[in-house]
Amino acid sequence: MHNLQRKVDVSIRSFYIFNSTYGLKEGHEKEKVLFYHPKDIELNTKISDIGLSQAFTTFTDTFTDEPGGCEVIHTEKTVQLLYQAEPKFWLVLVLNVPKEMLTKDGVDYAEYHPYELHDDIYRRVLIMAYERFRMQEGTFEMILEENPDNGREILVDKLEEFFDKYISSLKLPAEDIFEFMRSLQYLPLDKVLFLRVHNFMESLKSTYSTIKDSLFLYKNTVVTCGRFHSTQLYTLYRFVLEHLTTAASGEMTTRDAKHSVHKLYINTKDGIKPYRMVIYTSTNVNLCLFFEQQCNEITQQYLEDIGNVLSTQLYILSRDIEDYLSKQTNTTGKSTPASCGGDSDYGTKYLFINDQSLKMITNLGEDDTQRKTKLSQNILNVMADLFTISEGDNKESDMSIPSQEEIMVKSTDDFWVVKRHGNWRQRFVIVFSTKPTLLDMTKEAERIFTEHDIKDGVFSDK
Repeated sequence: MHNLQRKVDVSIRSFYIFNSTYGLKEGHEKEKVLFYHPKDIELNTKISDIGLSQAFTTFTDTFTDEPGGCEVIHTEKTVQLLYQAEPKFWLVLVLNVPKEMLTKDGVDYAEYHPYELHDDIYRRVLIMAYERFRMQEGTFEMILEENPDNGREILVDKLEEFFDKYISSLKLPAEDIFEFMRSLQYLPLDKVLFLRVHNFMESLKSTYSTIKDSLFLYKNTVVTCGRFHSTQLYTLYRFVLEHLTTAASGEMTTRDAKHSVHKLYINTKDGIKPYRMVIYTSTNVNLCLFFEQQCNEITQQYLEDIGNVLSTQLYILSRDIEDYLSKQTNTTGKSTPASCGGDSDYGTKYLFINDQSLKMITNLGEDDTQRKTKLSQNILNVMADLFTISEGDNKESDMSIPSQEEIMVKSTDDFWVVKRHGNWRQRFVIVFSTKPTLLDMTKEAERIFTEHDIKDGVFSDK
């Protein structure tokens, strides 16, 4: 008897978008297919997959008060995630379940591991794909309304152009807990330096009334973020990092502020509107200014004039921030709390999230420049289960203060996860310990919460 193992990770089986009101007449079913990946699948298979997904959604809607209640479908080999992004428009992501290929007595067989696919984590991947498209191209309905004669064809072209690139950039398995929580790394500054940045931004807006909002980044961290709602801010932040800080822009030493212009659709309290985002880059600073798309004053010369005004100030602010951070590194040191009776190689980890600003404070992956977690899949799943997701855009008026709660979970691999939630803050402590008691964990969690009770403000002092 010989047993060989080969692990096959999660992968995308298919990804498609359809409108349930299209192709209702017999023989026109292909009109439902707005996008399908991979492309080399037979049309009948595409139509069959979409028909099956639509059948699931129609069936489940009979048991719910609101449409779109069907979110995930599990089979032995696949997980199908569904998201109704807009009325009648559905995005579907079908994943191949991770498996181990085994051989026993000369017979090959597959052992599937569905527990490695967390529904909420991969559903967030699907939702973020739509939000990214919406920010760059607008909503599906907007595209159709802007093109009354050939709206469907234009929409299909835009979907193919965007998602062909987007899907190829997805990294699976999804193991980044920061991305799942949509958390951001803010740059803590002392009061004087932060107020200098803030006053500079307010002065700039007063001088140029056409500026509607702004986002100030130092390297990959947020300094100020204007009035963006949290559900919009993370998508915008990722767009800036992925597309606007390339070609060694972070290495520039010139005082001249170079700029680039991008049309984006920003979700505001008045709905989704087109804006022009202008990125001014100088040394390590990326300053994003937002103008209404319809504003006729925004000419190339106008933007260059703003750049001339910005150049010296951005250079000085970047230099002073760099000096401040250098002094902080020389005068302060980081310490990792010890684990309560566990393996010192693991240590105690903490993660604090502000639900409103998305501010993240953590020692997870603190030695990794890419900020990737090194947690096991088991711990990632537990944290995803405990994390409270606030859905919806621009619903500040509907937000109520979450109830105070504290939850403790012990995993099968001797990890404890403690979550405390209240006042729009979620705090997690992860402790490895083989012989704890509930009282020990309560005391350890309280110690971490007390020692690292970092304020959510923009200043560096605790």
